[in-house]
Amino acid sequence: MGAANGYLVVGTFWYYLHVAEYPGNLVQSGGATATRAIQAMIEYMPPHILGSPGIYFAVIIVLIFILVVYV
Repeated sequence: MGAANGYLVVGTFWYYLHVAEYPGNLVQSGGATATRAIQAMIEYMPPHILGSPGIYFAVIIVLIFILVVYV
């Protein structure tokens, strides 16, 4: 469950950071190879796969499930 929750949270954060073109000085360019690898990984991030309203429902369902299982 932790891996699924981490994938949803970190993948969503990374996707929206990529869409915003990495504002600030948080990320430095790694070259053409790194850019291609990142583009390939972004295709598998939750917001890209689930779409705009689907990601919100998925995060809510996972968080409720985690609360029920652990509490």
